[in-house]
Amino acid sequence: MSKYRAEKWQISYGVESGYGGAPSGATDAQYTLGVFDDATLPDPEFEHTPYWVMKTNVDRGPSIMYRGKARYSASIPNIVILDGRSLVLPLFNDMTHAGATPSFTHAAPGTAATADLPSIKLVAAYYDETGTVGLKRYWSGGKINRATFHAEEGGLLMMSIDELLFKQVYFNSDDLALSPFYNANVVAQTAINFPDTITRTGVQYPQEPFYFSECEIKLRVMVYAAGDSTPVEVTIPSIRNFRLEINNNCTPRYYLNNVGTLDDAHGPYEIIEGRREIRLSMQVDLSDYGAGSFSKNDLFINLLRQGRQTLGGVYTAIQGVAAQITFQRANTAAHYIRFQIPSNYGSETYGLNNQGALIVRAPHNIVPEDLVSVPMEMICRDVDLYIVDPIQGDGTFPDRYPIQ
Repeated sequence: MSKYRAEKWQISYGVESGYGGAPSGATDAQYTLGVFDDATLPDPEFEHTPYWVMKTNVDRGPSIMYRGKARYSASIPNIVILDGRSLVLPLFNDMTHAGATPSFTHAAPGTAATADLPSIKLVAAYYDETGTVGLKRYWSGGKINRATFHAEEGGLLMMSIDELLFKQVYFNSDDLALSPFYNANVVAQTAINFPDTITRTGVQYPQEPFYFSECEIKLRVMVYAAGDSTPVEVTIPSIRNFRLEINNNCTPRYYLNNVGTLDDAHGPYEIIEGRREIRLSMQVDLSDYGAGSFSKNDLFINLLRQGRQTLGGVYTAIQGVAAQITFQRANTAAHYIRFQIPSNYGSETYGLNNQGALIVRAPHNIVPEDLVSVPMEMICRDVDLYIVDPIQGDGTFPDRYPIQ
């Protein structure tokens, strides 16, 4: 009797060339999201409907039940990020790649954002004690609805996929199938060995995580002690944690789908993106960093004024604040991940499509702790993502990003 142990599993993904297509070969899903050991997979959940038909029910139970639509929803918390490839999935469907070994630049600026997210395919399998693959499932037409990039003091840069919606599932049994049937046994997926190094042009680069201690967070705010005519970029080292939350407000749509057989009518026709919402939050310990730098008063003043300037003695419209979050390995420019809020960081101003982030809350409470600490939360217009690493980006796998 074969046993399937909980630690013997494989999950890999790929970006679809066409939306919601069936599995086509061993190279369909070759990428790993990062390091994690917990996932809720998108096995179908049905919205069946019971009916209590007049004078036919027994013992108060329903007389008949009709099947309803299927929903495929996954979540993968606390993924330790080793490179920037998976960070793009909740944000952009377009990237640029430039540079030369050992330092390539991959840019997914806010200006590259379109209405459509990249659609992904996901493969999951269990293995028995001999290493033989068992239950194998394949999902297509996936889009990340909600995701959070986060890190805290003493920890690592992580991404949590809070909700990942799919169009349909494929299973490896001839006895059971859902819309449409596909026997995954006829297309063997490549075994994914987790990479602890990247080899580029004969040189090995370690696949280390990004540590919170390697993080630098800058804010562009009005430092009113230095005058408030222009924003000032300040580095704030006394930050305990940060969270950048993305909500794409995706909705499964169950349109007419006359495919000829009743068994094909379970899942959604497609996943539609809604209005994107972005929130940035961080915990800041209050400190004074000297004249002209961010001080204990400026956080509260920016909460009140929301980044307004004084021009000619008159306050301008609200232009907000800006944030830059950089994880840089070993203090080298050859490898870093950077989030910039907004996409026009450094030139944010008032007006349409120009504002920075607006502070929603920053309560200065009395707390039973060692330091006065302020949880600050902001709503954001958009975000840039810049990645510099040894991966060529548009080469051949594995020297490649899944989004081109």
